[in-house]
Amino acid sequence: MSPTTRPPLVIPDFSPSISSLKESCNAIQQAITQYENAGTDSSRSTALEAIQNTSNTFSKLVKNPTEIIADLTFRLNLNFASRIAIEMGLYTSLPKDNSYISLADLAKATNATEEFTLRIARLLASFDFIKQQYTANDPKENPQYAHAFTSRVLTTSPGIAGSKFCFDTLHRSAFAAIPSFYTKHGFRSPQHSTNTVFSHAHGTSSQGFFEILEQRPAELAVFNEAMRSEARLTMGGLLGLYPFGELVGNAEGVVLVDVGGGKGHSLVEICRQRPELEGKVVLQDLQRVLDGGVLVDKEKTGLMGYDFFSEVQPIKGSNYFFKRIFHDWPEEECKTILRNLAPSMCPTSKLLICDTLIHDEKPDPLLLLRDISMMTMGGKERSLRQWSELLGSEGFRIKRTFKDAKCRDVDILEVVFEGVDGARL
Repeated sequence: MSPTTRPPLVIPDFSPSISSLKESCNAIQQAITQYENAGTDSSRSTALEAIQNTSNTFSKLVKNPTEIIADLTFRLNLNFASRIAIEMGLYTSLPKDNSYISLADLAKATNATEEFTLRIARLLASFDFIKQQYTANDPKENPQYAHAFTSRVLTTSPGIAGSKFCFDTLHRSAFAAIPSFYTKHGFRSPQHSTNTVFSHAHGTSSQGFFEILEQRPAELAVFNEAMRSEARLTMGGLLGLYPFGELVGNAEGVVLVDVGGGKGHSLVEICRQRPELEGKVVLQDLQRVLDGGVLVDKEKTGLMGYDFFSEVQPIKGSNYFFKRIFHDWPEEECKTILRNLAPSMCPTSKLLICDTLIHDEKPDPLLLLRDISMMTMGGKERSLRQWSELLGSEGFRIKRTFKDAKCRDVDILEVVFEGVDGARL
């Protein structure tokens, strides 16, 4: 539709058929039965995902056009309310023993007015973020509130740091910049990390997400905390699946290099949980990142300043761990990283990519939502086909994949280098 074409005024008829409702309801029941009979973590995870997807389908069937428009228009306000709740300490002010607190006491505990607290709390309660009840002795204007499962999640370090980072840093400035950026640069994925919605929102075309973040210490601290928490959440199960003990070290005894590993959150988890990993480990990142302090044991872990965009990997013949690196960058910058790694790969070397893997068929909607967030900073969540094309363009091949049934966010791709342009290892 051209910009000058007026959209139609007539909204489609809304009349869900009984057969479609029954079919959707049966799909939900089948998914519940699948969960009831599940005997493994993997099958339980698959069943729970099926329950979510079939329930979402049923919910969409019963929404009329007005509700669809309202949901798209106002759903962001739920995020706003939750972020306000974190800031005012609403979640942490709820009793830890599952008892209820009155509106008046909750307002007092959060140093807020009752009217303001009510407006935030009743919205959160309506979406089951918290619980709400009235007692026979209380007037309707003085409800009581208690923890629900969601509010407890949002009192944890991952919940708080993740909410603050996404709301305050990644999304806040990008929302307003999205229309003007794509109108100016065309409707295509960012081609370079310095020409993105995020950069555009910050008034620059010469700096990318990480350069901008380094100029904002408070936001950088929240980002680092979010990454630390995310590492603890996502790494545990995956570490139990990947056979780290099979890795072969190089001539100097270096068995694993955590490339772009930041403060070492992931490497700490690997060394803590997988003692069978024998040999030296090295943490690599920009020197200024390492100078800002690391979490690893410096006596057991080598530290090396390294820029994977401008330097060939200096540690030869080892194994290389990249966690949440490639999803931060557009295609050409990812290829630069791979080109700088390729000369250091030997026949026993493994490139271990710990990152999101989107299914080519029936992809997880949550991962697709996150892909759009990554697009604002120039990154990309990739499917198996997209990973294969990216890696294959530089002579790499995916050998195996490992997935933790309890974690939908990340997989481990075990990758080998086979050479390019006829030059094979």
